[in-house]
Amino acid sequence: MSLSTEHIITLLKTPKFGQVSVKYINANIKYKISNLRELLDAINELKSYNSKLPIPNISDLENAFSNSEMIMSTAERKSIKILSCNDINYPIRLKRLNDYPSIIYYKGSLAAINAESSVAVIGTREPSIFGIKAGRRMASIFADHGFSIVSGLAIGCDSAGHLGALDVGGQTVCVLANGVDIIYPKENTALAERILEADGALLSEYEPGAKAFRQSFVQRDRLQSGLSDGLIVLETDIKGGTMHTVGFAKNINIPIACLSGHPENLRDHPKTKGTQYLVNNGAIPLSNQNQIYSYLKLLNPNVIITKSDEGKNFSAVLEERSKIEANIDVLDQLSNVSNDFTADETEVQASVKNDEMLPAKAKGSELAIPVNEIVPDKFVTLSEFRKVSEELETVKRKLILLEETLSEFNKVLPKLLKSPSTKKEKKVEDKEQPTLL
Repeated sequence: MSLSTEHIITLLKTPKFGQVSVKYINANIKYKISNLRELLDAINELKSYNSKLPIPNISDLENAFSNSEMIMSTAERKSIKILSCNDINYPIRLKRLNDYPSIIYYKGSLAAINAESSVAVIGTREPSIFGIKAGRRMASIFADHGFSIVSGLAIGCDSAGHLGALDVGGQTVCVLANGVDIIYPKENTALAERILEADGALLSEYEPGAKAFRQSFVQRDRLQSGLSDGLIVLETDIKGGTMHTVGFAKNINIPIACLSGHPENLRDHPKTKGTQYLVNNGAIPLSNQNQIYSYLKLLNPNVIITKSDEGKNFSAVLEERSKIEANIDVLDQLSNVSNDFTADETEVQASVKNDEMLPAKAKGSELAIPVNEIVPDKFVTLSEFRKVSEELETVKRKLILLEETLSEFNKVLPKLLKSPSTKKEKKVEDKEQPTLL
């Protein structure tokens, strides 16, 4: 026998009970539980086998039960589905985690969550333009071959992964660090709606209305790896949230791959140091279509790659989607970068006059991207550019204010020079001058 969904939520809301205690009770219960008194009796019986098991009082159980009823009612009202670890449709991949959640909440398509093949596409919230485009295209390739794309809905690499799936009509799953009725960040609200409309899903282990906190993002990271057959890291620093997901992926032995072949001017930037480190320590590099398809086949040997697929040049597709006007200043280019990844075309927005792209081709790289003369020596992240833009706007406003002040002063100055008081003061000054003998 096992616990009902309502009783699992009740225990999770009972003081001193956590996932370990709840899963122990659920796995060792001997008979069907019909009410709270029976649940309390069952816990007391199991206490004799596990001395660490907490014993709740009936008052705490009653309060927790009321809480669980409210949670389930709210979920139903908001079209949020609930799965317990006892349900047949509970994602089997998640049970590879030692601390898999007893309850998950989701909106959207269960088929996207339980897809035959899935891959997580993750990375920094501040990727390079190269990372955004390459990541989006890679996600498209995997989604086009039936993979569900798993990510965390964050700005940056996560958004690129979700959008890549949507580009080809594929499915994608957002794992959230809060309740699925709350979209964070708010900038990706429209993206979340598009994902649901495209038979994707939003998933969380937190009940409706629950807000994110620091540790919940780490817990979210473990679910991303737990839901996936493989993990692709686009760009990351040596330290950061992405490395949490990498650690969880290693624990369950899923293959880890990284976007590789970065342009030379990006190789010393912190946001590429993490991927370089991972590749140097055994991660699979992805820098051309052959490596991508090899990784795809590693995750799902049954996938069929057609001749037309094999003929597609990964870098050539990047060129088509990365056109930037060559004769404008680098900052002008970056000012056209959209921070709103929810738009239909959210890759770098720029005027197109030739087939060049930013950044330049990496020396010796297999990811052949045309050289562009305007590539900056120092890589500028989107957040750095926004900060500079805000500072420039502040300076601009101050200059306008100063100009207006000077203009008003120039209007008043002639009147001041002609005023009687000024002339009188001048006569007094003349009168006080000593007479030269």
